[in-house]
Amino acid sequence: MYKEPQIKRLLLIEDNSTDVILTKRAFLHADFEVEIQVASDGDTALDMLRRLGAYGYDSLPEMILCDINMPGKSGKDVLREIKTDDQLRHLPVVMFTTSDSQVDVYESYYLQASGYVVKPSSLDDFLGVIRSLKSYWSMTVELAERPAHPV
Repeated sequence: MYKEPQIKRLLLIEDNSTDVILTKRAFLHADFEVEIQVASDGDTALDMLRRLGAYGYDSLPEMILCDINMPGKSGKDVLREIKTDDQLRHLPVVMFTTSDSQVDVYESYYLQASGYVVKPSSLDDFLGVIRSLKSYWSMTVELAERPAHPV
């Protein structure tokens, strides 16, 4: 049975402009039609999430892809703040990074990351990862919409 994609808007938290371009192209080639908002550092990302109107957005993204190694607040710092914020904690945050350190993997899941993906080095593998994200996060799982009166 066909299911309409749930992810319409995604926040990519990434400080490397080359990785931003590569990620956007991979989404395009994977036919993953989603509006990608980009924050180049953790502080900007949190500001965007907490002050939607100031950035011209009227709703939160359905998913966040977050790099770990960034200047200022690291991706793990951003994840910690999202998961302790009652207005944001329901958002799936997938750590999307070059780090394959088991310490980073463990700490990310400990901080309640929804997933951990090591960015592949080859273009074909990178495209495969984006297709997998589309299949799982947008077509398979049910994402939570924030109710008017949350629990």
